[in-house]
Order: sequence, then C-alpha cells, then structure tokens
Amino acid sequence: MTTTEFKEQIVSRIINDFGERATIEINGLSSLKKVNPAEYDAIIIMDACEAGMKFNASLNNFTSKHTETDNAIFIITAGDPDWEWDNKNYRAITSASETSHISDIVSELEIWLAERIK
Repeated sequence: MTTTEFKEQIVSRIINDFGERATIEINGLSSLKKVNPAEYDAIIIMDACEAGMKFNASLNNFTSKHTETDNAIFIITAGDPDWEWDNKNYRAITSASETSHISDIVSELEIWLAERIK
C-alpha cells in the first residue's frame, strides 16, 4: 500500500463517520499557511516524515506560527515504525503506512474528534 492510499483510506473513514455532523474540507499542505486554527473545531494534518521532519516546510511553518493549539492533530507516516515526532506542543499519531494500522489510527481520531465536534 502506498502512503497516498493509506491516507485516502483514513480520510474516507473519517468522512464516512463524521460527514453528517461536520463540514469537512480537504486541502493540500501548501494551504496550511492560510489556516487560522481559531476558525475550526478540529484540524487533521497528514504528512510523511521527511529527514526527521526537517524537510516538511508547510507543516513546520504551521507549527512555528501556531505554537500551541488543542484543536489540531497530526498524522505522520514514517518508514520507521518506531519513529515518533518530538514536537510536544501537538498531539500526533505516527505510523508506518500499513493497512493493519488504519483501524487503530481511525479509532484514535474518532475519539479525538468526538471531543471537539458535538
């Protein structure tokens, strides 16, 4: 499974579970520079770890501009299944892009989203 297919399955499950209760926007990472977290109940940001996150410009710009927000969660895929993001200001789910991880990720996202979307 490619990283793209992995992410598409997660997005599909979230839309299926929350699409009737929430407005869902899907945007590319380049649009993060325009995002104001205060305008959203929940933001899910998905990216792949590149060189220990050093080459993730859009994501790094977002976290630099918005140093803490409890309505954003990150899903970061990494080739190393033991890798974890060291940014402690944000909640993150890290995973290799493996089909067996999708249900666990979606379950964690659903719990997180249920706390924010009423």
